[in-house]
Amino acid sequence: MSRKYVEVVVSRTKSVSDYVLDIITLMNQGFDEVKIKGLGREISKAVDVYNSLKSRMENGVELKDVQIGTDKERKRTSYILITVVRKY
Repeated sequence: MSRKYVEVVVSRTKSVSDYVLDIITLMNQGFDEVKIKGLGREISKAVDVYNSLKSRMENGVELKDVQIGTDKERKRTSYILITVVRKY
């Protein structure tokens, strides 16, 4: 039984390749959709995670949605939310 989605929040502590491996593992565990969230300075890292994931999985994932905005709960921090869906 597959679960709907999981959100991965990108931080400074892990490398881009670690996030890619984590996302692939989550998809293999049954998650159909993964939301990659980058806050503030980590917005560019979240985009790097998506690009590396797409490069590694090629046709296995598809970009579903990209949202940008401001998280007002965290001192008006900008964010990006990239939603990817597995295709296999």
